[in-house]
Amino acid sequence: MTLRDLRKQAKMTAKEVADKLGVSVSCIYNYELGDRSVDILMAVNMSLIYDVSLDEFIDAYMKTRFNNNQLAQVRNQR
Repeated sequence: MTLRDLRKQAKMTAKEVADKLGVSVSCIYNYELGDRSVDILMAVNMSLIYDVSLDEFIDAYMKTRFNNNQLAQVRNQR
């Protein structure tokens, strides 16, 4: 599941999320495309809006931001 999937699951438009967070719609799209990093406060707020745990949000964020090969490399570095 990606950030876009979380938003769709919450049955919200990017504009609705942007309005709740006080950011632009393009900011939400940049998060969803993996073109912009989500800071911890934004991650907490977005997880609350999407009604998912912070762990679920971070998992979706990682899948949005990195491809499977990159995720495997990160996991193997632990």
